[in-house]
Amino acid sequence: MLLEIIAGALIASSQQASASDSLRADSAFRRSDWPTVERLYGAITQRQPEQGMAWLRLGISRQAQKKIDPAIPAFEKALALRFQVPTATYRLAHLHTARGNADRAFAYLDQLVPLRSVPVPILDTVSEFSSLRADARYAAIRERMIALR
Repeated sequence: MLLEIIAGALIASSQQASASDSLRADSAFRRSDWPTVERLYGAITQRQPEQGMAWLRLGISRQAQKKIDPAIPAFEKALALRFQVPTATYRLAHLHTARGNADRAFAYLDQLVPLRSVPVPILDTVSEFSSLRADARYAAIRERMIALR
């Protein structure tokens, strides 16, 4: 009986700590305190790997700190969990463009087409994609986006 009481208390304490971490992580995210966001959401993803929002925000914090390589798996995990698919996909295209990996960037841009989540005028003004615009694949993706409007 005593062990059950202790176990219940430990579970309740762990749940309270988890809720507290989530609140602190959200507060840090709203303040754009990226190192704190990364630390707190990193811990949350370790405890609750099924938390899509935690993975997405971990990726955003790393991207904001110019930590391109560590941001990619965080967004991939959010995508695998089907959490905010357009956002994760767009950010992966952006990161692969920054890495100079046009093939991967185009693969993610191609996945955005049926989602209808990025208007062509926006895509055409994103400076980070300027290196892709001379490639015929960009024109093809752009035309497919226009055709779906």
